[in-house]
Formats: sequence, C-alpha cells, structure tokens
Amino acid sequence: SEQAQWGENPELSRVYGKSTQQLSENATWFQEDPGAAWGCDVRRWFSTVLPATPHQGYHVLNSLCARQKDGWFIATSNIDHQHIFSGADPNRVYAMHGEVFANPSQTEVRYQCSFDGTDGIGDCPGGLWTATTATLLNGLDEASGRVREESLPCCQLCHRPGRPNYL
Repeated sequence: SEQAQWGENPELSRVYGKSTQQLSENATWFQEDPGAAWGCDVRRWFSTVLPATPHQGYHVLNSLCARQKDGWFIATSNIDHQHIFSGADPNRVYAMHGEVFANPSQTEVRYQCSFDGTDGIGDCPGGLWTATTATLLNGLDEASGRVREESLPCCQLCHRPGRPNYL
C-alpha cells in the first residue's frame, strides 16, 4: 500500500494537499511552488531524517564488508547518510538517488537547478551547490509550511529555484 511504502504522513498531506507519494516524487513542484516544496521537505527532514539512527542491518553489512579481501562498495537508494553514520567508509558508498545533506554533520543540503532538464523540463546547464540547513530552517514559516522566498536556494547559473539533489 502507499501508506506502507511511503510512510503516509496525514499532517503533511493536509498542509500541502498532496499524498505523501505525490510529495516524494514531484520534482516539478519545485518549479511551480518552490516555497511549499522546500517547506514540505524541510519539515520531513526534521521529523524523520535528522532523528534517524542506523538499524542493526547496517552494522551487519559493515561487518560483511570488512571481511572482503578484494574490497567492497555499497550502492544504495538511501538519501539519508545512514550507511556512513553506521561506520561505512564514505568513499565506498554511492547514493544513486542523491542525498539530502552535503555533509554527514547535516549542516548543509545539496541542491541543483529545478530547470536543469534532469526531469525533462528545463534549459539550464545545471550544477550542484550547497545551502545551509540553518538558512532553510530559519526561513520556514511554520504556519504556512512554506520556506520564505529570501531563504530559498536558487541556481547559481540561471537564478531560478533550486531543488534538493535527490528524487
């Protein structure tokens, strides 16, 4: 079910008028309404990603990796640094969908241009940049659930709205 797969969050769905699955897979939302899209993501990060800790499975995987004579590499769909937090070598972990944070201390988020064409819409050559987590958090208006315009990450090339470097 959608609830089991996406961890349905009725509060976010109420505030933003979208199901949790729609919130999770809608890259064009950052083009159409970046304040709401960033607000939703910031609220999710602080309610689910930041307090997360690696479960035992990560440690089991690390012990298996440590036994490999010819080296190892982890390719993950995780976007939350949990492999690194569990002790895996960051140089041997590849997050195929990108990552929420630019650093394991979670003080910076990595973002890209919303119009870089990776989702089929846009003409910007794109790139990757960082914004401070504090700027986004301080720019969040709790009442509306939106990040204020002056706190939104913008593309360093075309100056249009940025989006997180995952989806």
